[in-house]
Amino acid sequence: MKVVKAAGRRRETSLYAAVKWYLETLGYEAKGEICGCDIVGIRPGEPPVVVITELKLTLSLELILQ
Repeated sequence: MKVVKAAGRRRETSLYAAVKWYLETLGYEAKGEICGCDIVGIRPGEPPVVVITELKLTLSLELILQ
C-alpha cells in the first residue's frame, strides 16, 4: 500500500485503501466520498447493513463530538 504524504505528513487519504479492503473482506461493497462520508460500506441482506466511516489520523474531543 502506498502512503500519501503532504509536506512530510500522512494524509487521511492514505488510509482509504486499507479500510476499503477490510470492509470488502467482510462482504461489504465499499465506496468513497458518498454524501460527505469518507467511506460507505453496504452489505446486502435483510435488512441491509450500512457502515459509514470517517477517516482521521488523530483522535480529539472535537472528533468524538462530531
